[in-house]
Amino acid sequence: MTSTLAIPQLQVLGEVTGNILITVPITNKGRACDAVVNLYIFEGSWLPGAGDLLASYSQTVSFLEGEQKGVVFAHTVIQTDASRRDVGVEVVVGDSVKASAQFDDVYHVPTGPGLIDNMMMIMMMAVMMTVVQIGE
Repeated sequence: MTSTLAIPQLQVLGEVTGNILITVPITNKGRACDAVVNLYIFEGSWLPGAGDLLASYSQTVSFLEGEQKGVVFAHTVIQTDASRRDVGVEVVVGDSVKASAQFDDVYHVPTGPGLIDNMMMIMMMAVMMTVVQIGE
């Protein structure tokens, strides 16, 4: 099997912070086979390459010769300090990776409280404590 991978398509099932479906279009350019399709969700990174791995999924899919399928994965959105999410895909037949690709910024999520938010909170607490001490 040789495969081509297209950019994953996204379907939001609920809120941005809820469940989503990620569909990976895969075309089999070889003989019929069973393939394991792996999907990886990474935190987006400013640096080249992916950030931290947040989730991974795997499923076995049967392909006919020349068949194109949209392989669907359900994912629960995970909030972190970074809003961008990268997606990696691998197609494995037997012990051999037949196709792999990584797609940057496939979707975005609201960020959780991060360093800047925490620093602002600490600064506000320091100001409040100073005010309380001065007022005494």
